[in-house]
Amino acid sequence: MDWNKTRKYIIYMLIAVNLMILFSIIRHNNNASIDNPYFSRQNLTNFSHLLEMREISLQVELPREIHILGSVNAEHRDFNRDNHPDLFEDYDVKTFENSKRISIKLDQSIQFIDEDQYNLLEEGQREGFARHFLADYFPQNQYVQVENKEPDTLNYKTLYEDFVFEESYVNFEFGPKGALITATDIIPRETSASKKKAITSVEAILSALPDLQAGDQIMGIELVYHYDLPEEEFYKVKYVRVFPYWKISTENDTIYTLAF
Repeated sequence: MDWNKTRKYIIYMLIAVNLMILFSIIRHNNNASIDNPYFSRQNLTNFSHLLEMREISLQVELPREIHILGSVNAEHRDFNRDNHPDLFEDYDVKTFENSKRISIKLDQSIQFIDEDQYNLLEEGQREGFARHFLADYFPQNQYVQVENKEPDTLNYKTLYEDFVFEESYVNFEFGPKGALITATDIIPRETSASKKKAITSVEAILSALPDLQAGDQIMGIELVYHYDLPEEEFYKVKYVRVFPYWKISTENDTIYTLAF
């Protein structure tokens, strides 16, 4: 028997159990303003030791806000001439996945929206074109630009009550002859009256430990609204109920942990 490995495993289990007991006790307190116990120096030290023993590194600062959130009822709209008359009038729109997703191929680098001209070969004009396109053809949602690792792309997602709607997006991929635009159209309608206190970022990572591997680097963690269904089901439904999740990003994977 390798006593060093056994000892390391026992210590890891004790730290994990102690942390889970602590967070369980705190979770029973419904006062959202009490957030210090989650991020006390001692608890964060224990948490860091736990990640170190699992050979997992944290490359971002942990969000410390505590949120009271509910699920959101949303409409997954079809792309058609009734819902998007100007879009279908101005562009050659290709629909996919039961008309829930589209692509638009722009074959020329010079594009006009209203009376404004954009040269898509000029990197400095691409964001202006994208924002003008969103304002004209997707005015029902508020969009925010999200980080991406791909060159020559701009990705936008719906923003609802300060949180990103993961599956509602408009993406722009620019090339030497123009651009390829892909999109879905999910409109948040209302938040449920029943709300709960979301778990903290620390609890989210603890919950995700079984899905994290030795050597993983956590590059991002944020609260989002996420629709957790297989892709083949996702494109069949019209009305969806979307829940808050913690989105944990590593170099090679994305893990979603329910925030309740």
